[in-house]
Amino acid sequence: MQTIVFKDLITLEKSLLELNEEIDKFELDFNDALKLREYIKYVGNITSYGFSLQNEYYKKHGDAERLKKYHDKIMETEVEADVEKIFKLIERIKR
Repeated sequence: MQTIVFKDLITLEKSLLELNEEIDKFELDFNDALKLREYIKYVGNITSYGFSLQNEYYKKHGDAERLKKYHDKIMETEVEADVEKIFKLIERIKR
């Protein structure tokens, strides 16, 4: 596993979603198409949890200023995620 800053994980998720829209899935190797789908879910689960935590934080504290600080903290948090294989897949698909 590697570490990636949460805000970079959001960027990675965006890249995966854009790639999924741009490519012709029918031209992809089936295993690559399957992995792309799996990685979109994997990264999406992590980012979704981060946003859910922020929602819960706001509901608990109800203070926009505190939420902003918490948001900034989460965005800079290093997350352990297996991203090396995701970057390799993106590179392979884009070739």
